[in-house]
Amino acid sequence: MNNNVLIFTDLDGSLLDKKKFHFTKAKKYIKELISKDVLIIPNTSKTENEIKLFLKELNLKLPFISENGSEIHNINLIKKKFPKKITLARTKKIIYKIFEKNTDKTILDKCDFVYKMSKRNQTKVLGLKGKKLQASLKRKFTFPFIFKGSLAQKNSLLRNSSKLGISIQEGGRVMNLGDKVNKGLASRKVIKILKKLILLQKL
Repeated sequence: MNNNVLIFTDLDGSLLDKKKFHFTKAKKYIKELISKDVLIIPNTSKTENEIKLFLKELNLKLPFISENGSEIHNINLIKKKFPKKITLARTKKIIYKIFEKNTDKTILDKCDFVYKMSKRNQTKVLGLKGKKLQASLKRKFTFPFIFKGSLAQKNSLLRNSSKLGISIQEGGRVMNLGDKVNKGLASRKVIKILKKLILLQKL
C-alpha cells in the first residue's frame, strides 16, 4: 500500500451539495488528492448503487462504505487479496421483522416508510428522481422513514430499538432503521485491515 493518507468522507453536505447533490466544486479537488496518493473512502448512508453512480460520474474506482456502515466495498482495490465485499449488518428483512414484532403499534403507525410512499412523495422527501431515486430505493440493510409522532414517542422508539439490538439513525432528511452498525464501526474495521497489511509489509 503506497497511500500515506487515508480520508473517510460522507457525501451529502460534504462532497455533494446539500440541496441539489452536485459535486462540481469537489470533483477537481478529489482527483488532485488521489493523484497525490491520498486514499479516499466514501462512508455514507447512501446505497451501493447510489455510490456506484457517483463514482461513475467521477470516472473513479474507490473503496466505499454503504448504508451507514452496513457493508464495506472494494477494499480489494487496495490489495488484491482483500475481499471485494465485507458485510457487517443483517439484511433489512431480518431487521424489519424484529422491529415490527417488538414495537408498539401506536408508535409503529407514526413511522412513514419511504418505500411505501408514492414516487412523488419519495422525490419530495429524498430530493431525488429518475435513476438516482431508483438507486436510493435499492436498499439491502436499511429502511428510511419519516417519524410523525411526538418527541416523547420518538425517544421511546429510539430506546426500544437499542434494546432490541437494532438502530435508528437520524439524518438530515429522514431517519434510518437498520442493524446496530454505524459509519465509525465500519471505518475502524477498514483501519484494522490496513494496519495488518502495514505490519506484514514491515516483516
